Amino acid sequence: MHRLGILVGPPPTSCREEESDARIRFLLKLRHCAEKAPRLREWRPIMACASGLRVIPVALIVFFITVLPSSTLFGQPRAEEAEIAFTEILRLGEDTDENAYLFGRIVGLAVDSKDRILVADLRPPSVAVFSLDGEWLGSVGGVGEGPGEFVTVGGVFVSPSDSVYVMDSRLGSGFPRLNVYDPTDFTYVRQSQFAYDEDWGIATSAVGVSDHGPIMEYSTIVLPDNAGEPRHSYAVLTSWAGERIRELARLPDLGLYIGLDPDRGPFAREAEFAPNSVFELSASQLFYSGWNTEIDILVTSLAGDSVRTIRRPHDRVPLKRNFPAWLEKEAREMYPEFKPAYRYFVIDDQDNIWIKDYVEAPASEARWQVLDSEGRMIGQVLLPRTLRLYVIDTANALAYGTLRNESGEYILVVYSIDF
Repeated sequence: MHRLGILVGPPPTSCREEESDARIRFLLKLRHCAEKAPRLREWRPIMACASGLRVIPVALIVFFITVLPSSTLFGQPRAEEAEIAFTEILRLGEDTDENAYLFGRIVGLAVDSKDRILVADLRPPSVAVFSLDGEWLGSVGGVGEGPGEFVTVGGVFVSPSDSVYVMDSRLGSGFPRLNVYDPTDFTYVRQSQFAYDEDWGIATSAVGVSDHGPIMEYSTIVLPDNAGEPRHSYAVLTSWAGERIRELARLPDLGLYIGLDPDRGPFAREAEFAPNSVFELSASQLFYSGWNTEIDILVTSLAGDSVRTIRRPHDRVPLKRNFPAWLEKEAREMYPEFKPAYRYFVIDDQDNIWIKDYVEAPASEARWQVLDSEGRMIGQVLLPRTLRLYVIDTANALAYGTLRNESGEYILVVYSIDF
């Protein structure tokens, strides 16, 4: 039986399974579709058959890390900079012995001033704490509905004062919230709860924690009466009580294929090559936002004032338009000519911007471009394609991230870096 649906949002271009944070937001939006199932059954979709959509397993093969000078990549001129070298110094999570610590699905990582590494795991919901030597130091919070407990884990953050914040996305169990824990012994302190907003939708994730309060990402809820209309992701500065203070950014939301299965009810999938919004808060309390079709990143203050814009040309990669036979003409016309410019970016402690190129399997590596705060090239480095960097501490020459190996296991990795 065919399942009918429509393409919702901006012209689709791809997010793969390695980018887990986008998929968690996607599940939250699907949850709200499911809550409106009776209305959806009366909805007459107008576009493509989705029977041919499928997820292709990605083999994650990591052999080594190679550093190339910028003059050897994409014909770009070599900048005046030291070469960037990554050397792995810690790896946790592989099933190599009976005492190994195994992760289910890592969705966040943070590091405090004592070099304690906090790892947010979705399956099962947990936040584990490790030393830089890989020693397990304990955990933060626990599963449940009580004070300091969480239903799901969507991320972990550390404030400038080292307090720990755990995002509880809830996934159908009430309003999202942030649990706050003491930086000394991780005991529960308080929580912030984020109600539905008629203008911005539902809080799907946290971007970071500022001196003034959490910065939350809100997304438009998909309903039958707004399907096909433009949807947005909003970055919103909130108070510690969860009250909305001001909008910091508004960008198109992740393209979703929304439909109705006659047997199972509403469903949603990411549209192929869907572009995505990227929001980041720097250690200097500046806010960065970008739509990843182009390298065009806006930097604003938390007061909402524009500080600067970072732009850089990139080699656009055409999208092969060999569509499956089941995809209708109207849906084919919504596909873009080019793939996104990058996966996401990370801001280090010196306000340098680390931008990960958009690459897919079978490539085993991805290029990272490193720009200074004004957008000038510092260097480039090739790293495993499945690597996701979360924290880059140039003061201590360390980079923290996660990757997936060829067995699909989530791995915590720490590198020493040398410019």
